Amino acid sequence: MKIAVINPSMCLAGGVERVISIQVNTWVEKYNHDVIIITQADPSCSSFYKLNEHIRIIYTGDLIHYNILDDIRGIRMFRKRKQRINQYKNIIKREAPNIIISMMQGEENFFLHKISNNIPIIGVNHLTIKWRKGILEKKLTKRISMYITYCNHLSHWKKYDAIVALSKTDRDNLHKSGCKTYYIPNPCSFPIINEETHERKKQVVMIGRLDYLKGQDQLLKIWKQVSNKFPEWTLLFVGDGEAKQRLLKIEKEYGIENSIRHIYKSDNIQSILTSSSILAFTSRLESFGMVILEAFCCGLPVISYDCENGPRDLVISNKNGFLIPEGNEELFINLLTSLMNNANLRKELGINAKITADVYNIDNVMNQWETLLKLLTKNQING
Repeated sequence: MKIAVINPSMCLAGGVERVISIQVNTWVEKYNHDVIIITQADPSCSSFYKLNEHIRIIYTGDLIHYNILDDIRGIRMFRKRKQRINQYKNIIKREAPNIIISMMQGEENFFLHKISNNIPIIGVNHLTIKWRKGILEKKLTKRISMYITYCNHLSHWKKYDAIVALSKTDRDNLHKSGCKTYYIPNPCSFPIINEETHERKKQVVMIGRLDYLKGQDQLLKIWKQVSNKFPEWTLLFVGDGEAKQRLLKIEKEYGIENSIRHIYKSDNIQSILTSSSILAFTSRLESFGMVILEAFCCGLPVISYDCENGPRDLVISNKNGFLIPEGNEELFINLLTSLMNNANLRKELGINAKITADVYNIDNVMNQWETLLKLLTKNQING
């Protein structure tokens, strides 16, 4: 089977790119599928995560070379869209994949079903519906704009052969909207650690890009109340992003900068997690919460806000961590304090976390994907 995967870029060190690398490598190495990745990035932008040598990346780049007559934005966008459609159409015709999988991150959402030439299309919803609708935006104009865009996207997704939702909440919402929806969670990106062969630091870690939606500012408010009681503990942020300077400023304003470390880019998340003791998760919005699953694989208890989607599918209070009602800062502080005080509790929850993670191992999740791929391509293959 030949699979075409579409994502704007593979050069980012993000969760979507990490999941794609796991999936495409497994399709090639375990199932012997032929895989191509179509990306809008420039050819100089190589994949951040290692890909099997048999996987080809097709770079579309930016086709448009503007001249003075194109200064009107509408003309530029129209020309770019038209050329991009033709380029995707030519790639699909030339490569003739059996199935197309779009990560639903780019402009192909608007036209892919029109140029697929009856090739089945799967969309993977990596952006939660709550975000797509603009519910969290403060400006009314932005909320209206995002909601209109969402409705436009939805009209196209209904024509896809399948939409894969990463959370049960999004599965239900998309199904109610008329999409042919399947729930397949992300797989864990590395094996479960069965034995503790390393010493864990007294370290609370949060992993994710630095921006408002990820909610690092909420964790800083909590850490302000906790850090003085635990001077031997450190808070580690892993990730980079547009909120970097704002967060550094808040750390200084709170007077907690000496108890905080930053790693802005890392390709060894597993090592960071196995050397930490607790994963804190204060995101305002998630489609799945990949880092929670990765923490479980490493035997870490997770304390997380219940932000509607991903965490509630993974975190079970008093079993593998604590799920805190969104915005309940006092309860978060109390339970984080309990975890930091009690090594036996951390160990007990960490053991259960690894049991939870086993449900999401690569074999289990990719077998679900294989079943869906065969279902959608059976007419092609049998024909």
